[in-house]
Amino acid sequence: MIYSLINLNGSNIENIIRFNVSESAGNGEITTTSMSNILDLINTYNKETYHTEDVLKKLRANPNFIELDKSKKDYTVEGLTKLFKTDSTIIYFKKDNSFTLKTFVGYGGATDSIFAPTESWKIKGDRIIIPYVTVATNKKTGEMTLRLNNKQYEHGNNKTKYYVESFIIF
Repeated sequence: MIYSLINLNGSNIENIIRFNVSESAGNGEITTTSMSNILDLINTYNKETYHTEDVLKKLRANPNFIELDKSKKDYTVEGLTKLFKTDSTIIYFKKDNSFTLKTFVGYGGATDSIFAPTESWKIKGDRIIIPYVTVATNKKTGEMTLRLNNKQYEHGNNKTKYYVESFIIF
């Protein structure tokens, strides 16, 4: 799911942030996630390397993005609520290096394919090739390539050992 939010046509940083917070909060709740979490997500599911300024540059093009020099702690609940002009508003607090937004739930979908068991994986140098197969017939329908994560970026908290270099559906 995260891979598609990052790499498919029409994907954007806003969707990545929303998906990240949707896993830990209910619909319409005001919640926060750190820039570190977003950078780790993007850099895990993307072959390019992203930095804080890359994320902010993309967000600044969105009219529902608000960037504040303050901390979230500088606002009362009522004051924070007033900052949300729409349900799509994303607020970046520079002092906290974090995003605050209202959550949406309902991301996801059904599929008839899964990743093959580890005994079907192939190691090629610093890459792991993972077949994507149908549940019913075990027919290969795609392939994910993981690559050793040697990316250098600031503000990451949980850099993964591998990142997704590609995910191809046949």
